[in-house]
Amino acid sequence: TGEGIDLLIQRISLAADANDVIVSILIPYDKGDVEALCHRVGHIHTSKDVEGGTAMTLSAPPSLIPTLKPYLIES
Repeated sequence: TGEGIDLLIQRISLAADANDVIVSILIPYDKGDVEALCHRVGHIHTSKDVEGGTAMTLSAPPSLIPTLKPYLIES
């Protein structure tokens, strides 16, 4: 009947996000592919154009962290 599907999707989404890591990164403007990946795979909390690139804070799955490592901003 489809009853409860919306709730199931919501719970699966919450479980999938439970392992995400919050990171702050600065992506150079010439690395648009990395920024696109962040939008596709992560959950963007903040994004701002700054000198040298796009600064963003996002929740990302642990599997994305090695790709983002060169762009991490020390807190």
